[in-house]
Amino acid sequence: MSRMPKCFSMVLRVLGYREDGECIAHCLEMDIVAEGENFDEACANLWELIEMQVSFAYFKDQYELLNHPAPPVYFQVFDQVNQRKISTYSEDLAEGDYYTTNMPIPKPSKRAFEEVHA
Repeated sequence: MSRMPKCFSMVLRVLGYREDGECIAHCLEMDIVAEGENFDEACANLWELIEMQVSFAYFKDQYELLNHPAPPVYFQVFDQVNQRKISTYSEDLAEGDYYTTNMPIPKPSKRAFEEVHA
């Protein structure tokens, strides 16, 4: 079984927004969504889901499971929000706006893989 190279790295784009009273964190490269009371909590929950997906793909040797991008409109919103941050030189956006961040792709974890199969 082939394995992901040790030097494999990737930056994942995360778009945050409010939906039905919850804060949503949406990983655009993998089209995975998590929720939380705030953006930080949603991102922490998203990290766990991404780690499980990466671990599952790694241990099954099916890396095509990692290539499932969100619809293009989400990438467009992500880019617009970042352009607005640059033009206003501010991370602080008005209440109800979108949030953006980046996170590295996690390393495969046997624990995460076992949780998927529990």
